[in-house]
Amino acid sequence: MPRRNLLIAIAAAIVVIAGAVGAYFFFSSDSGSQTASAPEAVNSSFPSAGGEPSGPPGALPDPVVVVLDRAALLGASKVGQDINRQMQAFTNAARDRLAGERRALENEARALQAEGVTEAERAKRLPGLQAREQRFMAASGREENILKATMAAAHAEVGKAMGPIIADITKQRGVNMVLDRAAVMLSTTPDFDITPDVIKALDAKMPTHQVALITPK
Repeated sequence: MPRRNLLIAIAAAIVVIAGAVGAYFFFSSDSGSQTASAPEAVNSSFPSAGGEPSGPPGALPDPVVVVLDRAALLGASKVGQDINRQMQAFTNAARDRLAGERRALENEARALQAEGVTEAERAKRLPGLQAREQRFMAASGREENILKATMAAAHAEVGKAMGPIIADITKQRGVNMVLDRAAVMLSTTPDFDITPDVIKALDAKMPTHQVALITPK
């Protein structure tokens, strides 16, 4: 392989190795970002808001609307914060498991670019570096999938607990429609927002949750 192509391949390996640890590992360094998938997880356990039709059969009922900030539920609730703390510990441990091999690969790739290394030596060592790079990327992907599955499972359990809470609140208010707060362009009063009530009830019902690592099949 020509010298130029060898150096390009080695430089590409450095870039790939540096970016192989998925975005999850970096974005999750702020525990608040752990709630990014919360709306989807919580939404799966939302009850269907019911209400008695105000007109003849088949007619649409008069809308009685409240809004709910799904993105804030797990970020502001006690159980959501508890999950975030545990997930951050899992994330740090996964990052630490990958850190040694990542540094070794980066050092090896840079060593192949050093002056004094012959083209023949580069050509001989590059396939081994690329094979290790592929194994590292696979390991990084496995770690990321475990973290994502773990977080989704924890949020799903919270969603199960939250479903009856939302059902009770909507029943008390005679609500037949719950809108995501993010979809509401303008609200002149906070009276429609049931998020604080849901969080308060969730804090009382489920202040903590023991997170268990989930390995996807």
